[in-house]
Order: sequence, then structure tokens, then C-alpha cells
Amino acid sequence: ASESIRVPRCWRIHEPSQWSAACNDVEITNEFNRLTELFATCDPVFHEVIARRRSLTCNRAVEEVAQACRVAMNIQPGDADGRPLRLLSEFGTDTKFFERNRSLLLTLLDQRFDGEASRLGLESFLDAATEGEHWLLVHELERGLLPFPQLRVRGSDLFSRSLPGRHLLIIENENCHHLLPEVRGAVAVLGSGFNVGWTSAPWLVDRPVAYWGDIDTWGLRILSDVRRALPHVQSLLMDRGTFDHNIDKAVAEPTPASLTPPEFLNSPETLLYLRLLESQRGRLEQEFIDARTVQQAILDWATQAASEQ
Repeated sequence: ASESIRVPRCWRIHEPSQWSAACNDVEITNEFNRLTELFATCDPVFHEVIARRRSLTCNRAVEEVAQACRVAMNIQPGDADGRPLRLLSEFGTDTKFFERNRSLLLTLLDQRFDGEASRLGLESFLDAATEGEHWLLVHELERGLLPFPQLRVRGSDLFSRSLPGRHLLIIENENCHHLLPEVRGAVAVLGSGFNVGWTSAPWLVDRPVAYWGDIDTWGLRILSDVRRALPHVQSLLMDRGTFDHNIDKAVAEPTPASLTPPEFLNSPETLLYLRLLESQRGRLEQEFIDARTVQQAILDWATQAASEQ
């Protein structure tokens, strides 16, 4: 009992894998293995920031992060040349890539360009059309409500000027206008995507509003953003029944908006969000829903809204 015990004052670790093994912790080991996989696919210039800002990558697929690194490494200031970010297809990205990876891309570009991307803003840095210049398609559902059957209007203008009619239908994607029925006193705004800041306009507070978007985690996130501004907004065709009925038309969603449901979804929408996270085919794009189903849902909503006014 009186003999001394030799206690090491430090560990001499020669490489990170030895540190991971010495910790003998499952979570640390898993995170280390994931970082190792990420580093193998990304340019070394990004290794430090990926390790330091792990929250930006922990909920993204490795290939999605690798794609973001490739874009950030190859894109140059001004490359958008006035186009919206969603149209930069020359980098092998889909139309929602910049929207769902905005924070990650800003961080990577800041690493490469010494903080310039955040200082200027992503759109200004790349010379892309800003959200305020996002032109939306306004489509009359009753003839004569607008000077023309369809108009192009900026989102910023919709905030300051009201549209005619008694009801408003907001639609995520523009290429759904051919599915819309005639509805007395109604106007539709199509192609809003993530540009829904204008929905906080005062003139919308007392107007019946419906939102119809893709059934995927991104569509439900946009719905939540709209409901943040307009608590009374009603979702159309964004329910479990519609998804299950059209499951044969669903496809995989590469990267979910978040692993946690957005704050402003109601209970059925939250359950649907969780269902989509678990599904191998968690995206049903709205334009693939049968036209008669779409038209009936819109007519039912308009009839109910008119009866409540």
C-alpha cells in the first residue's frame, strides 16, 4: 500500500485516429469516421472549417456536402451574371441546391474568399438576382380580375400593393398553372418557392389564403414559413392521404430540409413530415397530382372560404 504508483502526465498521440480510439466513445468514433469520409471528398482548404462548424454538415448526406465543396471551389464571384441561383445548372446542381445549402455554401465561400461572401451577401457576391427581384406569376382564376390573364410581379411589390379578388392561392411551382380551375373572386400567385416574405403584407391579414406546394420536407418548410406570417393559411393537397394515394409517383428526396419538423405546421402536417423523413421516396412533386383532384380541392376550399366570409 505504501508503494508509489506511476501515473502518466500526458498521452503522446501521433495521429487523429489514435485520439478517436483512445476516447473509446461510440459517438466520437462515428463523428470521426464521418469527418474522415468528408475530408476524402473535399478540397483540403475546407477541412478546417468543416471540422470547426460540424453542425453545418451533420444533417447532410456526405455527397451533398461534397457537392457543396465542389461548387464553392469552382464558382467565382459574379458567375451568376444576373441569373437566379437556382438556374446555375453548370455546376451540376438541381434548382433547390443553393436554397437548401445556403449557410454551408456561405461558410465555404468565406473560407476561400476571406469572408467576402458573407460581407456582400451570397446574391451580391455571385451577381445573382436577389429575392426582392424575384418575379412571380400572378394568374387570375376569374376572368377580368386582372388587366391580363397573367402578370409578372415582383415579390417586393406584392408586399406593398394588394391584388384584386377575395381569395388568394399561393402555389410553390410555376408550371402548375394549367391545372387550375376557374374560381370566382380568386387570384393565384405561382412560382414563389422560398420567396414568401411578401406574405407578411398587411393586406393579407383578413383575406382567405391557401397554400399548395410539393409534398416533401422542403414544401412543408415553406408552408411553415407562410403560416408564420399568416396563421390562418390553409394547406391544400399536402396531407397523408394525398401522398399515399400518389405514392407510385413519389421519388427520393436527397436531403431533407431538417430532421426536426418546422415550428408552424399543424399536427397532421407534422406527422406527415416525420413520415417523409422515414420514407425512401419522400417527395411528391405537385405537378404530378391528377388535374381533377387539384381542381376539386381548390373549388372546395374556395366554396368554404366564401361561406365563412
